[in-house]
Amino acid sequence: MNIELENLYQVCQGQEVTVEAPEITGGTAPYDIEWRDSNGNVMPGDGFTIPVTEAEEFCVTVSDACGTEQEGCILVNLFPEMPATFVMDPPFGCDPLNVLLTSDYTDYNQVASMEWDLGNGALATTMGSVSAQYTQEGIYYPSLTITDLNGCVFSDTTENPVNVWPTPFAVFNTDPDIAILPNTTLQFNNLSIGGTDFVGKFSGLETAAAFDTAYTFPAETAGIYYVWLYAYSNYGCVDSTYRQIIVEEDIDIYIPNTFTPDDDGINDAWFVQGRGFQDQGFLMQVFDKWGGVVFESTDPAQAWTGTFKGGAYFVPDGVYLYRCTIRDIQNDVNHLYEGHVLLLR
Repeated sequence: MNIELENLYQVCQGQEVTVEAPEITGGTAPYDIEWRDSNGNVMPGDGFTIPVTEAEEFCVTVSDACGTEQEGCILVNLFPEMPATFVMDPPFGCDPLNVLLTSDYTDYNQVASMEWDLGNGALATTMGSVSAQYTQEGIYYPSLTITDLNGCVFSDTTENPVNVWPTPFAVFNTDPDIAILPNTTLQFNNLSIGGTDFVGKFSGLETAAAFDTAYTFPAETAGIYYVWLYAYSNYGCVDSTYRQIIVEEDIDIYIPNTFTPDDDGINDAWFVQGRGFQDQGFLMQVFDKWGGVVFESTDPAQAWTGTFKGGAYFVPDGVYLYRCTIRDIQNDVNHLYEGHVLLLR
């Protein structure tokens, strides 16, 4: 009597293996078939199906009606295990957080596929690593499933999750929106969400630890300043924002209504006084009562001393009309001023 066995069964860990009954030739039927595992336990039936968690040897004894016995053994082996563990870099941070997940197993020639569950509802099938973005605060448990060329599946979920902390939202407003010289004090109102500590920086002029504050910018000149607000959370997450603060030089014009060009050194010249206007676009015209031009200038620094068109002739005392066009420095628009001036010697 002879028996033939499948020498080696190879399966994935946790899969079931079906061991076939031995093929018997010769001898006298009926045959008695008994399988035992490596611990001597009898297995049921002429063949059997069991789940496999480790490599094991099974031996069979076959007896025929004449008492002849034959023995044989088979080995049930496992395909090599592939660790589905992975590392996360970084494992925690502020939202939005980008995390690189990298598999510990690098023999990609033995891998049929890698499937990533990022824990935030997103899936990926990239080999070796994947970049995951977590845009909302929370705790996330990514996992990796590896399928090898034999169809064996290995999975792992991280025990230490990805921790994503909320980032504050920095925002503020000012009152008023624009400062007009010489009043350059603005109230800053912190409207941030989710912050616990705040730092304000005022265009390199000053840093303030409390942002709900009034701040005064230089009152001498107009300009544009930048104010930054940094909002920090308890986790060290930070958001920042900035605004342009405009300090304008308001147009301020004074045109006298009387002057006395009598060479006594007091009020001898008539001219425009003020600030916030530019030389370009300036035009001053003075008219007599018949509408004739007696003085005209495009230079705001040029004064009228009572002469007729800048000559040697002096106009008589009396009331003269003027029309003055001035261009605003801040807005680059023209302003028209009309009135009268009394010339009295």
